Amino acid sequence: MKHFGNENYSPENYRYVGRVNVPRKDAREIVTGKCTFLDDFSLPQLLIGRAGRSPHAHARIKSINVEKARALNGVAAVLTYKDIDQSWLMGWPPMKPILGERVLYVGDPVALVAAETREIADEAIELIEVEYEVLPAVTSGIEAIKDGAPQLYPGMFKNNIVTPGYPPFQKDGPFWHLVKGDPEKGFEECAYIAEDTVEFSKMAAPASPEPPGAIVRWEGGSYGNKQSQVQIVSSAAVLSMKTGRPVKFYQTKAEQMCCFETRLGSQVHAKIGMDKDGVVKAVKAEWTVDTGCLSNATQGQIGVGIGEAQLVMCKCPNWDLDTNLVVTNMPCWAPSARRKARRCRCALSGSRRLRRCFPLLRPGHPLRPRRPYRAAQGIR
Repeated sequence: MKHFGNENYSPENYRYVGRVNVPRKDAREIVTGKCTFLDDFSLPQLLIGRAGRSPHAHARIKSINVEKARALNGVAAVLTYKDIDQSWLMGWPPMKPILGERVLYVGDPVALVAAETREIADEAIELIEVEYEVLPAVTSGIEAIKDGAPQLYPGMFKNNIVTPGYPPFQKDGPFWHLVKGDPEKGFEECAYIAEDTVEFSKMAAPASPEPPGAIVRWEGGSYGNKQSQVQIVSSAAVLSMKTGRPVKFYQTKAEQMCCFETRLGSQVHAKIGMDKDGVVKAVKAEWTVDTGCLSNATQGQIGVGIGEAQLVMCKCPNWDLDTNLVVTNMPCWAPSARRKARRCRCALSGSRRLRRCFPLLRPGHPLRPRRPYRAAQGIR
């Protein structure tokens, strides 16, 4: 029986990862460089876009001089925050200008250049002179919400906590705090209680073989964290508006590794209680989500995370799971291949300290399930 191109298909082979080898049709073309990437596309009168970037995580531009860059032969446009409408904001709610007087992460663009070739664009960037006033930076979600922490958007968000809710994902209203049952009473009825903090690094991000890029009227597909590319697409768009010509805006591999969109950062502090049979009876947790310098629909991912946490511990009747969506001086978040919500559920069920505190999760216990996290899920 043939199934997905595999002549040796059987249901048993699909129970475990790695038992079935289904060839990917374009694998050879990708690894040999023979397939067509976005950078292979061209349009008549196509310009190359590049960005001059900040070396500081948080700073104010005191002065910027681009006259030498604009005078370079082959340069079609050089833009700074003085040339772009500051009401054109990215994110949800709209918060960050395409180019601003303040930079919010290492690699934040301070100037955009469109030129006839990449070499000319790079030379123009080297001619741009910028003077910065370096400001205190915050790179952790937990630190960002403390009193006295540097504020990324003064007057917009208190303690760097972004306005919750995302209408396209949450049509019934903002959803960021799960309250159910009576957690304190639930803990009183538990045989085992443990408390811990678990963190997932924001910098763990998929690095696609092709560096991120876009062409205004752009073609091609995306996967992983190349699905949005808000800064890149916006940069290409404003350069195209200025020049009246199509612009290809591509990052180098170094730029991709340094300052492209990343995964979310998560810090979960949780208190979890179980009964003697290993069923979770109470959860009290605070989930701090680090979205970097810009929130791009992260509110929707938080709603998904709260929902998935309930699926993980489906028998738990008592909940107090609160969340904070926080901006920091880090590259912004973007959708990647798997939902960020699993970080919340993994943190609630995977802490070493929680496993040490719950006898049912220790190796050798007669009631310990095959997978150490199943007891924490409340699955018997």
